[in-house]
Amino acid sequence: MSLESELNLNEHTFTCHHGPNECRGNKIQACALRLIDAGQNTEGLGFNKIATGFINCLMDKADREKGYFPTMDCAQINHVANLNTIDNCVNHTDASNYLSKFGELTDKLQKPLQSVPTIVFNNVYNKEDSDLAQINFVRALCKHIPGDKPECIKSGAGILQMSFVVVAVSIILSKFFS
Repeated sequence: MSLESELNLNEHTFTCHHGPNECRGNKIQACALRLIDAGQNTEGLGFNKIATGFINCLMDKADREKGYFPTMDCAQINHVANLNTIDNCVNHTDASNYLSKFGELTDKLQKPLQSVPTIVFNNVYNKEDSDLAQINFVRALCKHIPGDKPECIKSGAGILQMSFVVVAVSIILSKFFS
């Protein structure tokens, strides 16, 4: 069953901690996560590299107080081919439905969300792991990698490069619900 067939046509109402501009930004992110390459993981990474790059760009360059989100610039930088579809989604009930679905996923991990960012390994929230990951991500990640732990820490440089993307995704998703 596709996500579209699971969605209802009713618009959900959200109240965001930082006001309506934050809610709009969250809807942009929800539509991007769902619609860029149809929400598929890319390159076997476990996440959509284009969507993650697009959202990281938005988070970096947005003026949330003014409600400015440089979607066109970020789409060009990250080679997003379907920006018009994303823009249409943001102004449609689909955006609130997608955002609601992401909220349901977050609730399954931790309800209510206790902190931003919340870092999750293997789809299981553990406060100690999340706290450690914010201080030393490689050490937290190594706890969840099978095999020789000293080797994991020695190869931390390669893991660290990949970990920044994983942290970015965690932060992005947790910002939906702050």
